[in-house]
Amino acid sequence: MDIKLTAVRAVVFDLGRVLIDIQPRRCLAHWARHANVAVAELERAFVHDAEYERFERGEITFRDYAAHLRATLAVNLPDDVLEHGWNALLGDALPHARDAIAAATARYPGFVFSNSNLTHETVWRRTHAELLAPLQQIFVSSSLGLRKPEARAYRAVADSIGVAPDAILFFDDLAENVAASRAVGYQAVHVRGPRDILDVFC
Repeated sequence: MDIKLTAVRAVVFDLGRVLIDIQPRRCLAHWARHANVAVAELERAFVHDAEYERFERGEITFRDYAAHLRATLAVNLPDDVLEHGWNALLGDALPHARDAIAAATARYPGFVFSNSNLTHETVWRRTHAELLAPLQQIFVSSSLGLRKPEARAYRAVADSIGVAPDAILFFDDLAENVAASRAVGYQAVHVRGPRDILDVFC
């Protein structure tokens, strides 16, 4: 898709694997160690199911989701161990993240739209406060009650920013999210590596 920068009025970044590193295996490894089971066993059992999506929409609490995890993973782990592992997947800022944000916000208002839950959000807002400081607003699925790739989620973000969907330049690492945003009218870039962001502004 050709990006028309002259039409852009706002830049929206996804968070995980676009600005910060995400390592889901660290989460499963933590749980496996405490449950004395193989990581591969938990990898087979863990899925992004309906309860996962409800958690990302803010419809259930971590305590609710932890009970679901115990049942689906067949592990008898307390909430605090599950929560510690859950947060272990959050990593450092990606090497290009600061440059990407700086390049975008030098020309346009910058935002984040992330599928995330309150448990993770509490951590990454603290650990990445400096990285995210130049951005005007952070949209989180658990606060919106909507998640990517739902069309209503993209429209809600555009409405909140106050621009037409085709005035938004959106960066996401998941092809389905990119396609869904384009269907709503966003200009969107599928991020596979740092140059996918930086080359847009160079």
